[in-house]
Amino acid sequence: MNVTGSGFTPNGVVNFSRDNQAFGTLTADAAGNITGKGAAPRITPAKQRNFTLEARDATNPALVATIAPLATRFAVTVKPKQGNPGRTRRIKARGFTEGKTLYVHVRRNGKGKNIKLGKLKKPCGNKSVKKRIFKRTTKPGVYKVQFDTRRKYSSKALPKVTFQVTIFRIFKSGASASAFGEQAERWVQVR
Repeated sequence: MNVTGSGFTPNGVVNFSRDNQAFGTLTADAAGNITGKGAAPRITPAKQRNFTLEARDATNPALVATIAPLATRFAVTVKPKQGNPGRTRRIKARGFTEGKTLYVHVRRNGKGKNIKLGKLKKPCGNKSVKKRIFKRTTKPGVYKVQFDTRRKYSSKALPKVTFQVTIFRIFKSGASASAFGEQAERWVQVR
């Protein structure tokens, strides 16, 4: 999270607490302004929650600022994660605060496609959509599926959530080795 503030003691120390626990310090500039970055709280098991952030001037403790921002756990869920590749999937994304539109990029052997999933809901960058990612006739293999806010694929995109999707054929019971049945897929999130 980005932190900015003003009105503190020039060149003084500002102490921070998050949910009433000491969190860190910043030093104000000559005009009494502060700017910095810090880690948002862990958001488990809830998907979103408010937390309290307090900035208190070390020289003059009467100078205090308190806010209660909403934090969202960054995640993408895809359901179902198994079954026929041509099925429509329910995709839920949270925490994409950088960018306005969510995209999914499907890559294999240096080739791929980019699919627009739609506008993100502010302020927490959320999106829920039903979408078909693969065709029923998609070739078996391992695919990289990346969710981010860029129109075109980039391995350097941040923030992003990446899955490895394996598409495979299922042999029919009692069929010869050359006869294939339906295709299936398995989604595994890459950390």
